[in-house]
Amino acid sequence: MRVSFFSRLTLFAICALGLQAAAAQVTVGFDEPHNSLTISVPGNAAALQIDLLHLKLEQNQLDESATRRRVQASDAHGWVFSAFLYPLDQKQTAAELNDQAFLGLHKAAAEKGFKIEAMKTFERGEFSMREYIIPDFHGQPVHQKNVFGYATSGDMGLDFHISKISYSAADDSFFNSLINGLHLMQDYKPDSATEFGYGSIFYLRRDWTRASAHYERSLQLEKQKRALDPKHWNVLVDNLGMAYGMSGEMSKAKATFEYGTQENPTYPMFRYNLACTDSELGDLDDALEQLKLAFQYKSYSNPGDGIPDPAKDDSFKRYLSDPRFAKLAKELCPSSAQTEAGWLCQ
Repeated sequence: MRVSFFSRLTLFAICALGLQAAAAQVTVGFDEPHNSLTISVPGNAAALQIDLLHLKLEQNQLDESATRRRVQASDAHGWVFSAFLYPLDQKQTAAELNDQAFLGLHKAAAEKGFKIEAMKTFERGEFSMREYIIPDFHGQPVHQKNVFGYATSGDMGLDFHISKISYSAADDSFFNSLINGLHLMQDYKPDSATEFGYGSIFYLRRDWTRASAHYERSLQLEKQKRALDPKHWNVLVDNLGMAYGMSGEMSKAKATFEYGTQENPTYPMFRYNLACTDSELGDLDDALEQLKLAFQYKSYSNPGDGIPDPAKDDSFKRYLSDPRFAKLAKELCPSSAQTEAGWLCQ
């Protein structure tokens, strides 16, 4: 078949202060839109629900280990939001995470020469909170208010940071709106789109076992209620069958592609990959029949897709010298070109 992440910043405020200090601005009152997302990592029930309101999402990144996630958002008025989800090195409470982060803050303030004023710690729902103001940084007046929240769920830690340069009391309303939109979810069950995304992460890493596990969960959810658009649904089933095939589970691959042809009979890659699977299983007759159907339905490909050259596909290498296969392959694909996706028929 075809075949550094970020360093988590303990003191994100320092990074934000490295930006040019904004002129004094006050966030004007307006009806806030809702801009919700949920951050999670594969295989863990802890998640953080976030409403970014008018802030623009700039980063939503999973690390190489697929165990840590970071999001960041901001606007043009000096607001910066970030949140982190990560495994704990040891069992800790939210308050202990808060205290641990404060030690880093205290050290950074001493090393970089900035003051911390109006420090407060308190509890708010599931979060252990800390807020303070940095009046100036590197000789520039910034009057930056910072609010941190820390929570734990099982073996996972979660924290968020909201900051505002040129803070005034009028900004407290937006601070509260952002905080009110944050909710710890301790029994998060991903929807089909999220499981599809997880599967795709592992698929691109060629981790076929983990990819198929998430794709299978996505497909089971899709069978209960279709949520993916037709293009992504095709990719889900196609990639699931491919992941099974690449991990040697040919019977599961065949069943997956057969299900795909039942649900979408004219999608050519279901037919092509079913032909690949039949060939791997030694069923040349069915492989040839599915190849004919794949090219018959070529015009129903997803936009930008093509059909591989069967004569250059390892799945058919056992039949390269078979006259029936060679004749059909030449008729179906007289010429092909090598692309990033492999040899595609022209």
